Amino acid sequence: MEMENHADNRDFVTQNSLERHLAIIAGPDEEHLTVLDENNKMIGYVILVGLENPNKVIELRRLVIAEKGKGYGRQTLRLIKKYCFEQLGTHRLFLDVVEDNLRAQHLYRSEGFVLEGLMREAHKTEKGYKNLLLLSILENEG
Repeated sequence: MEMENHADNRDFVTQNSLERHLAIIAGPDEEHLTVLDENNKMIGYVILVGLENPNKVIELRRLVIAEKGKGYGRQTLRLIKKYCFEQLGTHRLFLDVVEDNLRAQHLYRSEGFVLEGLMREAHKTEKGYKNLLLLSILENEG
C-alpha cells in the first residue's frame, strides 16, 4: 500500500485497501506476486487477474516497482511474460496504462506489447480523470 501511495506511483496506480490486497492473495482467480531485489528486499509487486479464465487470457493488473531506473521493472516484466506464457499456458496477456505514464508505456512497447485502444477517462486521480491505453501481447509474440 505504501508503494501504491508513493509520489512516483499514486497518479498511475489505483489505491487498494489492505482488505482488497488480502482478498487478492486469497482468491483463486488472482495472484499477488512479490518482487525482490538481489538482497531479497521487497521492491515491488505484481497482480495478475484471470488465472481461471477459460480463454487463457490474463490481465497484468498491477506492476509496481519502488526503486525506479535500476532495470527492475524490465526484469520483472520479462519474468511475468515467461511465467504467464510458459507456466500458466496463457494465450494473451494484457494491461492498461495511464496515457501520461510515458516511462511505463515505453517499457511495455519495448517488450512487445501492442496498442489495442484507448479507454477514455477511465482512471480517476486527485487531479481528475485520465485516459488509459490498452496494450496486449500474444503467446507467439512474447
